Amino acid sequence: MRTNVKAHDALANRISATADVVLMRYQLAPDPGIVFVSPSSVPILGYRPDEFYSSPTLGLEIVHPEDRERLADECARDPEATFVGRAIRKDGLVRWIERRQKRVVEDPGRRAYLEATLRDVTAQREIAEALQASEQRWQNVFEAAEDVFLLADDEHRIVAANPAAGRLFGVPVEEIVGRSMDSFTSDTEGRWALLLANGSLRVESVWRRPDGGERHVRVSATANVAPGRHLAVVHDVTHQRVIEEALQEIQLRFRTAFERAPIGMALVGISGEWLEVNQAFCDFLGYSEDELCRTTWQALTHPADLEADLASVEATLAGRIDGYTMEKRYLRKGGEAVAGRLSVALVRTPEGEPRYFISQLEAITPERKGSASDGHGLTPRQLEILQLLAEGKSTGEIAAELYLSKPTVRNHISRLLGNLGVHTRVQAVVAANQLGLIRMPRD
Repeated sequence: MRTNVKAHDALANRISATADVVLMRYQLAPDPGIVFVSPSSVPILGYRPDEFYSSPTLGLEIVHPEDRERLADECARDPEATFVGRAIRKDGLVRWIERRQKRVVEDPGRRAYLEATLRDVTAQREIAEALQASEQRWQNVFEAAEDVFLLADDEHRIVAANPAAGRLFGVPVEEIVGRSMDSFTSDTEGRWALLLANGSLRVESVWRRPDGGERHVRVSATANVAPGRHLAVVHDVTHQRVIEEALQEIQLRFRTAFERAPIGMALVGISGEWLEVNQAFCDFLGYSEDELCRTTWQALTHPADLEADLASVEATLAGRIDGYTMEKRYLRKGGEAVAGRLSVALVRTPEGEPRYFISQLEAITPERKGSASDGHGLTPRQLEILQLLAEGKSTGEIAAELYLSKPTVRNHISRLLGNLGVHTRVQAVVAANQLGLIRMPRD
């Protein structure tokens, strides 16, 4: 049933101000049925007003099947309640619609209506769902992160902490929330001022655990991730610092051994350039370190010994041998030929690519030659290694104690086995003991 012209005019005036909604009027009495639908039903629902007039059930049919029961329940509970559900457009698209309605009575005792507004809230719903999904992803990251996440307020109080915080501080998360950041680290005021001034802050610090232990941490903080809320992501670098300090200690030991060694030591590039040389090496050749680093070992090798040395270098780079030991002659700064015993080991990258050589050089003098003959052809270094073998040391332990590479130790052992005419390390120790070259350790 259609309403009168005056009602149409009044509704039309309201439509002009609310074109983003569908206005719908349903007559409850005396003759139930849809009596008015605004033209905005076409862009919002895809149906023309006359299609609603000709099909009294269309208003229910457009409600998504899964939402019809809920709509009926809410209308029965409160006919004027706001309902948000899905509607199926004429073209099959599903849209989220917010439905508000109120009861209107005209001509008391004769006509009663439900006047409804239908608003497409699909965009708002999608934004809300995206925000909820984003919040859930953030919560998942927050809970599963290996790094510590701390959310603090303007008073430095921790208002949220993830499980990683409990592992770092060694207490339940519940005991962390509510505490001040000041209880874990010092100079909070100064760093807080920088954070608020710059919007972000990166700093390394030492944080105190409740049990008194200390952890080295790297902190990345962002101010006002939400109003009055500041996020700190804390990465525990304690283990990394321990490794770095151990590495520095190893480097210091190597540097000390390198610089103070009584024999010549040098780091040599793959092409033959001197990278670093110690004072003993400089004294042996008569050059300063700066002068040596401007030349190559090939230029200072006696021409008669160059071919054999180059062949050994080629075999080492090709991986056929780990390193080599040889006696060779060098040309000093004044042109004088001097003999030395050279031991070379190759250092490779983790990928196996050659990086540089470590060279050790012992001068061969008439006195040293005599000492070698007294030691049955063994050099002082080989006698040292024999003594350590007698003490039960492994190749790695010998290398560490003498600041040699493992390949260099193995080369020395191979040569001393040959000089003693034996085949195993045990046989070498027994033979050396019989010759009085070593001291056997007491049980």
